[in-house]
Amino acid sequence: MIALLSGRVLEVHGNQIIIDVHGVGYEMFVTGACLGTCATVGQDVSIHTYMQIKDDGVALFGFASVDEKELFRKIISVSGAGPKTALSILTALRPLEFVRAVQQKDAKRLTSISGVGKKTAERLILELADTADNFAGEDWTDNEPPPIPKGGLLEDASEALQALGYSQAEVDAMLQRVGPDVDAYYDLQALLKAALTKHGSKRGR
Repeated sequence: MIALLSGRVLEVHGNQIIIDVHGVGYEMFVTGACLGTCATVGQDVSIHTYMQIKDDGVALFGFASVDEKELFRKIISVSGAGPKTALSILTALRPLEFVRAVQQKDAKRLTSISGVGKKTAERLILELADTADNFAGEDWTDNEPPPIPKGGLLEDASEALQALGYSQAEVDAMLQRVGPDVDAYYDLQALLKAALTKHGSKRGR
């Protein structure tokens, strides 16, 4: 099984990346937290991975930390929540946000995620209640972009980008890149253009 890959980012397409490991390109799906740390083409990275072996092939999933990978494993242990569902969860929500949703029995928050129906949300809350407590004290701050401050231009930009179909984790990473230069932008349109331009340059190099 492939548990860790270290190499250079070759391509980024949405939540899929390809990294070059000694001349071999490995394609994998990555979580939002992982994307926030490995979205730069040409960047050297080390990514914790989970390998799914299926009848029609092999799929790799990448994570920002061992703890996030373990949380992924816990999610897919729940009936009805396979790797694609777990990836959707950890792309739409930061790990700590998911843990809190389970602890607070917030089924509405979970069903807002693509691929998570009412029954799956209920199973996640029921079966991961005790497990979530074990992750509640994890420090995810090194693996995730800082939260967008409430109010003001950044929050407006965050809402607009999510309306375009980007996940919260993707939006946080995008705005983090332009964050230091926010004072140079005078309106929402200019900030959105800068965020999308920088995001596009990270993906297309």
